[in-house]
Amino acid sequence: MNNMNKSISTLVVEEELPEHGRKTAVLREHLELTSAEASIVAHFLARPELTAVARMRGASYQTVRNQFKSAMQKTETHSQAELALKAERLLVSAAQSARY
Repeated sequence: MNNMNKSISTLVVEEELPEHGRKTAVLREHLELTSAEASIVAHFLARPELTAVARMRGASYQTVRNQFKSAMQKTETHSQAELALKAERLLVSAAQSARY
């Protein structure tokens, strides 16, 4: 798949999931992740399999794995589950703050 198709594929997925874009923005801002890292973490919360995330993003498994590992380093987490829990707690807190 060429880069143009990957970009279009990613755009389509994110446009179909407006909630994904909001989650990505919160994760990017509060955890200081790149857009790609935040998007991968948000996808992982919905479907906790990196192979599935790679397919959704139109990226290789290795690329997604490397970006997820980078997100783990930046957030000082040591497992996929720990990062997912940290991200989920942050998103719940952000949603509660937005309501008040």
